[in-house]
Amino acid sequence: MKKSILTLAVVSALSVAAFTNEAKADTPSFDFLQLSKTTVDFDNGGEPDGFELKWNNELTDNIYLNVDYTDIEEGGADLQLTNLGLGYKSEVSNSSVVFAQLDYSKMETSGGFDENGYRASFGVRTAWTKNLEVKAAYEYLDIDNFDSESFFVVGGAYNLTDALAFTLEYKTESDLDQTSFGIRYSF
Repeated sequence: MKKSILTLAVVSALSVAAFTNEAKADTPSFDFLQLSKTTVDFDNGGEPDGFELKWNNELTDNIYLNVDYTDIEEGGADLQLTNLGLGYKSEVSNSSVVFAQLDYSKMETSGGFDENGYRASFGVRTAWTKNLEVKAAYEYLDIDNFDSESFFVVGGAYNLTDALAFTLEYKTESDLDQTSFGIRYSF
């Protein structure tokens, strides 16, 4: 419950900032390729780790393509999650954008689990400065024959150049926490 309250507070603060923050930087780009190391901490034990690969490509001023792939492993057990979908984004200030995204999802494990479903998400991304971007989002994942999950996401990116950035993201729900650290190439 404390995590939910903290996340809601962060989302609220970022939402207010989205409407009040005047142009310190351009709105965040949805044209990027990102590679991250990720670790999942399950409440009932176990900390598998692996990698995430994300690609976003703006198709129009408001519509973007999302493709992401996560592969985590621990003790010979593998889990892969692939998402493919479209998102809609809208600028709410000179430095903030709200987005909504719907993805087809496929989850596979080394134990033979192979099911499909969907992921719906919405959130806000804000460029606080030319070098610092922050993000807050809510994700709902529903895979057939698997419990649906609601995630709260907070993250950020620190731009080293106009094209390269370090990224950090924290995702939480009732049974797990996921932390990802990576590098993003924006084009």
